[in-house]
Amino acid sequence: MRRMRRHLVLHLAAGVVACGESDVGVQQPMGPTLPDSVFEPVATISLEEGDDVINVTPEVVVQDDGSFLIVDGREARVRIYDASGRLQTQFGRKGEGPGEFGLPLTAMRNADGTMTVVDFSRGLLDFDSAGTGFLGASRPPIRPVYTARRLSDSLFLVAGIVAGSSWPRRLLHVWNSAADTISTSFFPTPGDSLAGLASRNFGWVDVALRGDTVAAVSAFADTVYLFAPTGRPFARIPLSIQDFRRLQSYNPNASPEEIDEWLESLHLFVDVHWLDDGTLLVQYQRPRGADNEWNLLRTTTSGMRHFDLRNTPKLLAVDGRRLIFVHPDSPTPNQWIVVRLR
Repeated sequence: MRRMRRHLVLHLAAGVVACGESDVGVQQPMGPTLPDSVFEPVATISLEEGDDVINVTPEVVVQDDGSFLIVDGREARVRIYDASGRLQTQFGRKGEGPGEFGLPLTAMRNADGTMTVVDFSRGLLDFDSAGTGFLGASRPPIRPVYTARRLSDSLFLVAGIVAGSSWPRRLLHVWNSAADTISTSFFPTPGDSLAGLASRNFGWVDVALRGDTVAAVSAFADTVYLFAPTGRPFARIPLSIQDFRRLQSYNPNASPEEIDEWLESLHLFVDVHWLDDGTLLVQYQRPRGADNEWNLLRTTTSGMRHFDLRNTPKLLAVDGRRLIFVHPDSPTPNQWIVVRLR
């Protein structure tokens, strides 16, 4: 099984679509950009690199002290940088032994200072505060794991597919690591059986938590789904995207070249983030070989769209009112720009 998002990041004209009184309408140039009418730059960050440190596919978590916890799936490494971009430490390697990674996706800092790394094939791996000591693994029967968030000391919200489950497969699960069991599963795969078939090889789910509300997006569905952490549905927020490229076909026996062409015909939802004011940012992607097109939509929970920006740099993290992007002038993901929404 191939992981959709990582496949697109590695394998893988512009404008702002305006609609409604609150939308921003700006004509953007051909290259990725952040329109001045929407964003206020506040800082730039250059991540320290060296002969044994190269950030290829960074997944970024901003820690409470402003430092960065970065997981690089391509390099199978976890790195910690201070707020200015200086490397503090790195750990991990690819393998199947204790503390080794298959495809690490993201990480979280726990209340006691330890770290939990979420791995596509190996579940949840715990390390000490420095990353030098492997503490153990929690392996829910979920393959693949797309992402996870901690709900409490022993409860995790895990996105993925339970091994052996049938259509419509549930995509979100509350995993009790202390009891070694899934306490509940919810969020059936959105769409029809075609979407379900495509999701087996190119599916992806992302979640964001705010208070007692879970926001979830799935790769092929132009909707944000809101749930309680128990799985009770709150609402669905349709995402009004002009010229949205929906899934209309899928051939699991297609050649790699045909798969590439098929992917480039779609828009795929990648990330969802809560902002401090309760609005949502949704990042969606149009795969285009080595030059993926990243797009960003902001909406209220009632469905009022603030903007739909085409061809932005890749959004790496949201920290309150701060948004961290790959710098639009940088060909590599170790140069960042930090902005605020105006």
